[in-house]
Amino acid sequence: MTLESDGPSEAGLGNREATVAAEWTDAPVSVSDVTVGGRTWRRLLVKTPWIHSGDDLETILRVSLLPHAEPNDLIVLSEKATTIALGAVVPIDTVTVGPLARRMARMVRPRGVSKGLSIPEKMQYVIDEIGRPRAVLALIAAGLTRPLGIRGAFYLVAGRRARAMDGGRPPFEHLLLPPLTPQQSHAEASALRRVLGYDVAISDMNDRGGSIRAVSGGPIPPRLLRRILADNPMGQRDARTPIGLVRQMR
Repeated sequence: MTLESDGPSEAGLGNREATVAAEWTDAPVSVSDVTVGGRTWRRLLVKTPWIHSGDDLETILRVSLLPHAEPNDLIVLSEKATTIALGAVVPIDTVTVGPLARRMARMVRPRGVSKGLSIPEKMQYVIDEIGRPRAVLALIAAGLTRPLGIRGAFYLVAGRRARAMDGGRPPFEHLLLPPLTPQQSHAEASALRRVLGYDVAISDMNDRGGSIRAVSGGPIPPRLLRRILADNPMGQRDARTPIGLVRQMR
């Protein structure tokens, strides 16, 4: 069951919320279908302006996404967009880089346009989060397995805090974007479900896989949703399609 609304009134919104309402109304929508488990699923994605820290996700979704929603649709948000809107970011100039982080960052081989942990501040943040012993162990694992042609041992040992770190590149070159904790993801998905009337999922998908961080409920369990989004229809940063709907067609 959806909540009926005539749309947000700018008189009741703050300056940034009013700007969001103006910018996001009639945002472009792309549509793609995929067959998973013998069923066809539609993915409707909204092309957005850049999301800013402190933006109201409820307003964004009401203005740009709910006009396209049907009963039983699932709202999907990218984890990075959610992190930014919630303000769960770290100013990069607040991170003091030590010698270990600088040495480890120089050893990282960036993939594509992503610099990953080759940015020293990002590496330092990860070391602070997981601890120096685990970081060194991850480095040793990478050193032992790389000559064997095995990639990714560092991230396997270092864990998701290392794999999912983002930021440090335009337009967020001044910010680090650490992954949300499971508690943060579930709390935000549940909160949006209560005010919007649709189930909400937070996903962290990319061209090499990814994961579903939280689902507030509904008929699409996380494992199935991951398969529906496995081709990463939301794309990467420049696609600017961090929010969308998933709908069962038949």
